[in-house]
Amino acid sequence: MNQNSVMLGAKTIAVVDDNIDFVEGLVSILRRHGFEACGFNDPVACLELMSSWKPDLVLSDYEMPQMSGLVFLHNVRLLFPDLPCLLVTGSSSMELTRLASAAGCAAVVAKPFEMKFLIDMIHRCLNALES
Repeated sequence: MNQNSVMLGAKTIAVVDDNIDFVEGLVSILRRHGFEACGFNDPVACLELMSSWKPDLVLSDYEMPQMSGLVFLHNVRLLFPDLPCLLVTGSSSMELTRLASAAGCAAVVAKPFEMKFLIDMIHRCLNALES
């Protein structure tokens, strides 16, 4: 993460997905929507950075080779119990939604998704944290 790239007052989102093209595309879109987004294609690297940096929201893929999104989010919640987390997945199911909710995840977003839906979900999570 480049500390000089942080926009004043912008909410910071950590985007974690093993698909680097997805990460780069989503980071670009989030920045156009006024967020400061930092992308990671390795959840372990993100967790290491989070020992000294706290984003305002984490958006993670579910299926990653290094560790599942649920394991990653569990580790995030150990660091920051109140940090809003969203899980994105190409294989959504009621069971995954139940497990994600039990792990403290705000929502599971099925791929492919409409960008407006994701942006609205991010705003809802951040607004709920502030109220």
